[in-house]
Amino acid sequence: MKFWLIVIVVYAASVFGGHYIVGEGLHRIRKKCFPNRSTDWESSDPATSLVFFVGATERFMATTLVVIKPSYLLPFVGAWIALKYAANWLPSGTPFAREDSLLALIGTTWSIAIAIAVGWLINAAK
Repeated sequence: MKFWLIVIVVYAASVFGGHYIVGEGLHRIRKKCFPNRSTDWESSDPATSLVFFVGATERFMATTLVVIKPSYLLPFVGAWIALKYAANWLPSGTPFAREDSLLALIGTTWSIAIAIAVGWLINAAK
């Protein structure tokens, strides 16, 4: 029973807490690298709330793969990033498209790193 409680708490920390960790990190990078750029650009984007669900899905899937089948993680990450770009994740015609793509790649990397760390903790607790 104690093990499953740990799993649930750690999964929740990964899936939900990861959003705030990654978001805060990216916000700090934006402020440091682009001090003259508006910081409220995300709030005007109607897809902003979708960012939470996309990140939560990627952390849930990556954590699950680390716990159940680690050899599938690398193909998942590659396919996931390819699908994000194929779905026009960041339109190339927008003003700061290159910078936003690189920031999104950093965010995805951090998100996956959180999922790997959580999966490793779950495996260590087995």
